[in-house]
Amino acid sequence: MRTRRLPFLVAGLALAACVATAFGLGSDIPADHPVVSQNGWPAGLAELLNAGGRVGGFFVNANDWFFFQGDAKAFNAWLEKYAALKDTPLRLVLHPGRAIDRRPWSKPDEKRLPVDWQVDVINREGMRVGFQEKPVKAGYDVTVHVFLGGQVGLGDLDVPLGVEVRSSGEIEAFVAHHQAKRTLTEKAK
Repeated sequence: MRTRRLPFLVAGLALAACVATAFGLGSDIPADHPVVSQNGWPAGLAELLNAGGRVGGFFVNANDWFFFQGDAKAFNAWLEKYAALKDTPLRLVLHPGRAIDRRPWSKPDEKRLPVDWQVDVINREGMRVGFQEKPVKAGYDVTVHVFLGGQVGLGDLDVPLGVEVRSSGEIEAFVAHHQAKRTLTEKAK
Protein backbone atom coordinates (compact mmCIF):
# COMPACT_ATOMS: atom_id res chain seq x y z
CA MET A 1 0.00 0.00 0.00
CA ARG A 2 2.78 2.38 0.91
CA THR A 3 4.55 2.00 -2.47
CA ARG A 4 1.39 3.07 -4.34
CA ARG A 5 1.33 6.43 -2.56
CA LEU A 6 4.97 7.23 -3.28
CA PRO A 7 4.50 8.17 -6.98
CA PHE A 8 1.63 10.51 -6.08
CA LEU A 9 3.69 12.10 -3.32
CA VAL A 10 6.65 12.62 -5.67
CA ALA A 11 4.36 14.06 -8.38
CA GLY A 12 2.68 16.39 -5.87
CA LEU A 13 6.02 17.67 -4.58
CA ALA A 14 7.29 18.20 -8.13
CA LEU A 15 4.14 20.15 -9.03
CA ALA A 16 4.40 22.27 -5.88
CA ALA A 17 8.00 23.12 -6.74
CA CYS A 18 6.94 24.33 -10.22
CA VAL A 19 4.11 26.60 -9.07
CA ALA A 20 5.16 30.15 -8.17
CA THR A 21 3.17 31.91 -5.51
CA ALA A 22 3.31 35.66 -5.09
CA PHE A 23 2.19 37.31 -1.90
CA GLY A 24 1.57 41.02 -1.58
CA LEU A 25 0.40 43.54 0.93
CA GLY A 26 -2.24 46.06 -0.05
CA SER A 27 -4.93 48.25 1.42
CA ASP A 28 -7.06 51.33 0.86
CA ILE A 29 -5.78 54.81 1.63
CA PRO A 30 -8.76 56.80 2.92
CA ALA A 31 -9.20 60.39 1.72
CA ASP A 32 -9.02 61.72 5.28
CA HIS A 33 -5.82 59.81 6.09
CA PRO A 34 -2.76 62.08 5.64
CA VAL A 35 -0.18 60.67 3.25
CA VAL A 36 3.27 60.36 4.80
CA SER A 37 6.41 60.60 2.66
CA GLN A 38 8.00 57.22 1.99
CA ASN A 39 11.72 56.51 1.74
CA GLY A 40 12.82 57.34 -1.81
CA TRP A 41 9.82 59.52 -2.73
CA PRO A 42 10.61 62.82 -4.45
CA ALA A 43 10.78 65.73 -2.00
CA GLY A 44 7.42 67.49 -1.78
CA LEU A 45 5.33 64.56 -3.09
CA ALA A 46 3.53 63.85 0.19
CA GLU A 47 2.60 67.52 0.55
CA LEU A 48 1.27 67.53 -3.02
CA LEU A 49 -0.83 64.41 -2.37
CA ASN A 50 -2.26 66.07 0.76
CA ALA A 51 -2.90 69.44 -0.95
CA GLY A 52 -6.60 68.82 -1.50
CA GLY A 53 -8.98 67.06 -3.82
CA ARG A 54 -7.87 63.54 -2.92
CA VAL A 55 -10.88 61.22 -2.62
CA GLY A 56 -8.99 58.02 -1.84
CA GLY A 57 -6.32 55.66 -2.99
CA PHE A 58 -4.69 52.34 -2.35
CA PHE A 59 -1.29 50.71 -2.13
CA VAL A 60 0.10 47.34 -3.12
CA ASN A 61 3.54 46.61 -1.73
CA ALA A 62 5.76 49.66 -2.48
CA ASN A 63 3.42 51.17 -5.11
CA ASP A 64 0.64 53.70 -4.49
CA TRP A 65 -2.32 55.00 -6.51
CA PHE A 66 -4.23 58.14 -5.51
CA PHE A 67 -7.58 59.41 -6.82
CA PHE A 68 -8.58 63.09 -7.09
CA GLN A 69 -11.62 65.17 -7.93
CA GLY A 70 -11.55 68.78 -9.01
CA ASP A 71 -12.21 71.22 -11.80
CA ALA A 72 -9.73 72.46 -14.40
CA LYS A 73 -8.58 75.37 -12.24
CA ALA A 74 -7.80 73.04 -9.32
CA PHE A 75 -6.07 70.54 -11.61
CA ASN A 76 -3.90 73.18 -13.31
CA ALA A 77 -2.81 74.54 -9.91
CA TRP A 78 -2.05 70.99 -8.76
CA LEU A 79 -0.16 70.27 -12.01
CA GLU A 80 2.01 73.39 -11.49
CA LYS A 81 3.15 71.97 -8.13
CA TYR A 82 3.68 68.53 -9.71
CA ALA A 83 6.00 70.12 -12.29
CA ALA A 84 8.27 71.25 -9.45
CA LEU A 85 9.01 67.68 -8.27
CA LYS A 86 12.60 66.55 -8.70
CA ASP A 87 14.08 63.09 -9.23
CA THR A 88 11.12 61.66 -11.18
CA PRO A 89 10.06 61.73 -14.80
CA LEU A 90 7.15 64.18 -15.12
CA ARG A 91 4.42 62.56 -17.23
CA LEU A 92 0.82 63.47 -17.90
CA VAL A 93 -1.29 60.81 -19.62
CA LEU A 94 -4.51 61.97 -21.32
CA HIS A 95 -7.54 59.66 -21.20
CA PRO A 96 -10.91 60.19 -22.89
CA GLY A 97 -14.00 59.64 -20.79
CA ARG A 98 -14.40 59.37 -17.07
CA ALA A 99 -12.79 57.13 -14.47
CA ILE A 100 -13.81 55.72 -11.10
CA ASP A 101 -11.79 54.96 -7.99
CA ARG A 102 -11.25 51.29 -8.80
CA ARG A 103 -9.03 49.13 -6.63
CA PRO A 104 -7.91 45.56 -7.37
CA TRP A 105 -10.20 44.23 -4.65
CA SER A 106 -13.25 46.38 -5.49
CA LYS A 107 -16.50 44.44 -5.55
CA PRO A 108 -18.82 44.80 -8.58
CA ASP A 109 -21.67 46.26 -6.49
CA GLU A 110 -19.44 48.57 -4.43
CA LYS A 111 -20.19 52.29 -4.69
CA ARG A 112 -17.31 54.06 -6.44
CA LEU A 113 -16.52 57.74 -6.86
CA PRO A 114 -15.87 59.52 -10.15
CA VAL A 115 -12.23 60.53 -10.60
CA ASP A 116 -10.86 63.53 -12.51
CA TRP A 117 -7.19 62.64 -12.13
CA GLN A 118 -5.09 59.84 -10.72
CA VAL A 119 -1.50 59.77 -9.51
CA ASP A 120 0.60 56.59 -9.76
CA VAL A 121 3.66 56.39 -7.50
CA ILE A 122 5.59 53.36 -8.74
CA ASN A 123 8.79 51.95 -7.26
CA ARG A 124 11.32 51.67 -10.10
CA GLU A 125 13.22 48.75 -8.60
CA GLY A 126 10.10 46.77 -7.75
CA MET A 127 8.64 47.05 -11.25
CA ARG A 128 11.61 45.56 -13.13
CA VAL A 129 10.56 42.64 -15.28
CA GLY A 130 12.43 39.42 -14.57
CA PHE A 131 16.07 39.48 -13.59
CA GLN A 132 17.49 42.34 -15.63
CA GLU A 133 21.20 42.79 -15.75
CA LYS A 134 20.82 46.53 -16.19
CA PRO A 135 20.33 48.24 -12.81
CA VAL A 136 17.71 50.95 -12.44
CA LYS A 137 18.09 54.19 -10.53
CA ALA A 138 16.49 53.82 -7.11
CA GLY A 139 13.40 55.90 -6.50
CA TYR A 140 9.86 56.34 -7.75
CA ASP A 141 8.16 57.31 -11.00
CA VAL A 142 5.23 59.65 -10.39
CA THR A 143 2.78 59.68 -13.32
CA VAL A 144 -0.44 61.71 -13.52
CA HIS A 145 -3.48 60.49 -15.48
CA VAL A 146 -6.20 63.03 -16.33
CA PHE A 147 -9.66 61.89 -17.45
CA LEU A 148 -11.11 64.40 -19.90
CA GLY A 149 -14.75 63.32 -19.59
CA GLY A 150 -15.28 64.91 -16.20
CA GLN A 151 -14.54 68.32 -14.74
CA VAL A 152 -11.29 68.81 -16.71
CA GLY A 153 -11.52 69.32 -20.47
CA LEU A 154 -8.70 69.20 -23.01
CA GLY A 155 -9.14 72.90 -23.83
CA ASP A 156 -8.82 73.78 -20.15
CA LEU A 157 -5.38 72.23 -19.65
CA ASP A 158 -2.41 74.45 -18.91
CA VAL A 159 0.48 71.97 -18.84
CA PRO A 160 3.90 73.24 -17.66
CA LEU A 161 6.57 72.78 -20.33
CA GLY A 162 8.65 70.46 -18.13
CA VAL A 163 5.86 67.87 -18.12
CA GLU A 164 5.76 65.29 -20.94
CA VAL A 165 2.25 64.76 -22.34
CA ARG A 166 1.22 61.34 -23.66
CA SER A 167 -1.94 59.84 -25.03
CA SER A 168 -3.28 56.77 -23.30
CA GLY A 169 -3.71 55.22 -26.75
CA GLU A 170 -7.42 54.49 -26.42
CA ILE A 171 -8.46 56.84 -29.22
CA GLU A 172 -5.62 55.70 -31.50
CA ALA A 173 -6.55 52.05 -30.91
CA PHE A 174 -10.19 52.78 -31.72
CA VAL A 175 -9.25 54.61 -34.95
CA ALA A 176 -6.88 51.80 -36.03
CA HIS A 177 -9.54 49.16 -35.35
CA HIS A 178 -12.13 51.12 -37.33
CA GLN A 179 -9.71 51.63 -40.24
CA ALA A 180 -8.93 47.90 -40.31
CA LYS A 181 -12.66 47.08 -40.48
CA ARG A 182 -13.13 49.57 -43.32
CA THR A 183 -10.20 48.09 -45.23
CA LEU A 184 -11.59 44.54 -44.87
CA THR A 185 -15.03 45.70 -46.01
CA GLU A 186 -13.60 47.48 -49.06
CA LYS A 187 -11.53 44.43 -50.05
CA ALA A 188 -14.59 42.20 -49.77
CA LYS A 189 -16.49 44.31 -52.36
